[in-house]
Amino acid sequence: MILVEGCDGAGKSYLIKLLRTRFFRNLQLGPRASTSIGGVSHHGLDGLTRWVDNEIGDWAKEGYGPRIYDRYPLISEPIYGTLIRGSLSQAFLSSWYRSRLNTIRHQALVVFVDPGWDAVKDAVTSDPKGQMDGVVDNAHAIWMAYRTLSLSWTGKATTFIRSNPQSILSTVSMIDSHIKSWRF
Repeated sequence: MILVEGCDGAGKSYLIKLLRTRFFRNLQLGPRASTSIGGVSHHGLDGLTRWVDNEIGDWAKEGYGPRIYDRYPLISEPIYGTLIRGSLSQAFLSSWYRSRLNTIRHQALVVFVDPGWDAVKDAVTSDPKGQMDGVVDNAHAIWMAYRTLSLSWTGKATTFIRSNPQSILSTVSMIDSHIKSWRF
């Protein structure tokens, strides 16, 4: 699976659309557990653990095709929960979280999207009503948290930088290699 991660305004949706229309037409879009405005979707924090377990369970099913996710809660929830709500669900402070995080470290490719702080700042401040409460005020901290995570992630990962023309080529190459090595 491919998990596209980055703070609000980084260009995740742009990258996913580009990848699915120009390079990987059979790549399915995975369901979203959260939205940019509402945060954790109808699943609520309690339902988030069931959502993650169902999605990870689907990954193991025979014939399950490759999916790309616009954020994945095992990565984004510790950042947004801590910085926006000031707390995390107990599940994200338990062995359940460690176990699921190890699964995605071994089975997923994480594409971190980082256009740089100035681009993120411009994107989130140009449309503050299009952001979840607290995002504009905490945008720098969220961007730094993702940047730090991208540098310390121990699983398979790459960073997409939209302003670097070579970045799309290396991102496509990483995704292609990951898809070919996945057991479908």
